[in-house]
Amino acid sequence: MFLLFEDTSIKETLDSLHQKHPKKIGLTTLENILIELRNFGLVQKNDEFYSISKSNIEISNEGFVSFITQKFQNYTPYLVLKKMNLDSITKDDITKVLKEIFKQEYQDKTWDAYSLNLISWFLQSKLDIKSKIVEPKKGRGNKLKALVLGNNAIPRSSLKDILKVLNESKNSKILINSKNQRDLLILDIIDDKKNISNNGIELLKLDEATQIVRMKERIKTIPKILELEKQLILNPKIKLKEILNVLPSDFFEGKETSSKLVYASKAMTWLK
Repeated sequence: MFLLFEDTSIKETLDSLHQKHPKKIGLTTLENILIELRNFGLVQKNDEFYSISKSNIEISNEGFVSFITQKFQNYTPYLVLKKMNLDSITKDDITKVLKEIFKQEYQDKTWDAYSLNLISWFLQSKLDIKSKIVEPKKGRGNKLKALVLGNNAIPRSSLKDILKVLNESKNSKILINSKNQRDLLILDIIDDKKNISNNGIELLKLDEATQIVRMKERIKTIPKILELEKQLILNPKIKLKEILNVLPSDFFEGKETSSKLVYASKAMTWLK
């Protein structure tokens, strides 16, 4: 929804945003999403018109992530969780913190819903506790999502591999059945139910150069990718085997060194 405001010279209405939205959602759902954007301070409403609230907000995935990350820096549940310095943060940990802070008489299922919602926001951000969060595993699709997001996963496919998938995708079946499914989830091109996401629909409409820019923005929300980029900046001529030596042994997937080298090589294509 936020990306629909890309042309800041246009004042949007509910109807204009509904026409632009890539999925057929109802006006009530659309309005609820706008309320969330207004609560975050991203969008403002004057009469029946909606617009971005501040001129310095970058209308991109990266801009959105940076904004919400900054917002959460002063959010009490985040500050409490950070101070607790847990090795991992579960849904139960977050529920306990929420109950202690807000002291409301809600049913357990309501607290669970709030905790799951907060987990999804934290995982979308660049907060330093993100890599510690363990997303609850419910069903096959959510297990894949938890594996990808909860473990700070990085792509096992190269940029070229994903571009090939996108540009050969004349219909959704080709994309969803791709062997690169795990990495399509990391890139938010499909969701945990293997359906093309809003982001994926938008990507398929773009030229290749813009697809690359958008996907690299997404990749750079992953802490491991940022750490890998840091090593490449420190030593631009570093070799693959040297990268394995300077990073933790479990940084790349695979048990054998040969497998780790392959995955490291694939990951580096996103930073060139």
